[in-house]
Amino acid sequence: MNKIDEIKQPIIADLLAYEKELALALQTENPILNQLSNYVLSTRGKQMRPILSLLVAQVCGGITESTIQGTIAIELLHIASLIHDDVLDSALERRNKPSVNAVFENKIAVLGGDYLLSKALFKASNSRNLDIIFEISKVGSNLADGEILQLANSKKQFITEDIYFDIISKKTASLFSSCARIGALSANATNHEIDCLGIYGTSIGICFQLRDDIFDYFSDDVGKPTGNDLREGKLTLPMLFALSKATNSEKEYLFSLLRKADLTEKEVQELQQFSIQKGGVEYATKKMYEYRDKAIRQLQYFATSATKNALMEYATYVIERNK
Repeated sequence: MNKIDEIKQPIIADLLAYEKELALALQTENPILNQLSNYVLSTRGKQMRPILSLLVAQVCGGITESTIQGTIAIELLHIASLIHDDVLDSALERRNKPSVNAVFENKIAVLGGDYLLSKALFKASNSRNLDIIFEISKVGSNLADGEILQLANSKKQFITEDIYFDIISKKTASLFSSCARIGALSANATNHEIDCLGIYGTSIGICFQLRDDIFDYFSDDVGKPTGNDLREGKLTLPMLFALSKATNSEKEYLFSLLRKADLTEKEVQELQQFSIQKGGVEYATKKMYEYRDKAIRQLQYFATSATKNALMEYATYVIERNK
């Protein structure tokens, strides 16, 4: 049994119920939408966010129908945002498989994303919990805010570490935070428990993004080629830290590479090695472990149980996963 399968054990029956309900939620008489929905369901990853939502509900007292509906809502919102992101980025692959826009073309992909978003709102309303509906609304605005913030800063030669963390907090961490909060809200957790688990989710989301950023320097087995962020001129934490340690002449040369439309493989490797040698990857790794520890500290308020242990293992898995 691999690590993620071990983590799922306390909620395995509920996860199966969630999967069944999710598939039912996407059924429609429109054959094209059915094809798109079936394709989306067949190309999903490890289901990290639904697992988080269900584990949190369980540790707070128990998974309810409201948990299932809220978990489906945020997962559909997440999928819709990925489809729209791929259209915006003209990305033709996701997780080593053709993206939705590559299979169905941009117009259908955008409308399909809109369809999933409307389904997300419908499932949120089915939770019969205004706080969960608020969480779905909040994370939707955060995702758009983060994407626009990233676009606004994409043409700048240099962004600060604070701006970088603001972007990933809105684009990645807000989803994990809302998953955790929705799980807690659906189980009638106390305000203190909800706040702690929201911090847990935020910290986990930042770890998740930092791990993805680090992959860009070492691995090509994450659904995108290694060096992809560098090819796009995207400044993530390893490169930001490395640039802060560079001389003016080094910065001038590196920015000339990052502005290029098409980097050669040699140039990508040069940027990767520069970041590693200047301590950028080491710094990002240190930050990742700090946020992992912050996440785990939030669990001290909960009684020892198999579910609490799973949440602790979940935090470690996020930073130790190999893709």
